[in-house]
Amino acid sequence: ILLAFAGITLALINQRLEPVLEAKRLVRNSIDILAQQRRSDLPSRTFGVEVFEIQLAAPLAFAVSTRKSRRIVLSSGLQELLDPIELQAAVAHEFAHLKQHHQWQKTVAGLIARLTPWLVASKVLVFELSFLCEYAADDAVFRKSQGVALLNALKKMHAKQPDPEVKQRIERLLAKNL
Repeated sequence: ILLAFAGITLALINQRLEPVLEAKRLVRNSIDILAQQRRSDLPSRTFGVEVFEIQLAAPLAFAVSTRKSRRIVLSSGLQELLDPIELQAAVAHEFAHLKQHHQWQKTVAGLIARLTPWLVASKVLVFELSFLCEYAADDAVFRKSQGVALLNALKKMHAKQPDPEVKQRIERLLAKNL
């Protein structure tokens, strides 16, 4: 009976996790394709991390980490919106996500939520961890004396594309007496 229970449990876990793992593979493959289409005027590496651009009007920056590589992706819209110092602060923010392993923390939280959808706490974990990771990356940039540049970048991004989470980050940085 115990063996049957274990088999059923593993089958249910696999059923719940397969869509998540497939989505991760799709993102990783898409990033690999984008990396092959690198713009020549962007630095190929910053902080020892591969950096490249995607053609997208929305101001966007994100970090992607796999066992083999760490990459920072910047949208063309972000590069047009920010000045070089603000862009450097945005890259430093994304590097902090990589350095602090936020993608892996969010993945584990997401898996917990996916495996325990009946627990409200698992959904709260994902939501709160997302904010905490952003705050931790903001603080890392702040400690490197790039807080004003990051604040200005966030203000520009929020003005172009209003986002309540970005607004909350701006208010938090302002409360730090920047």
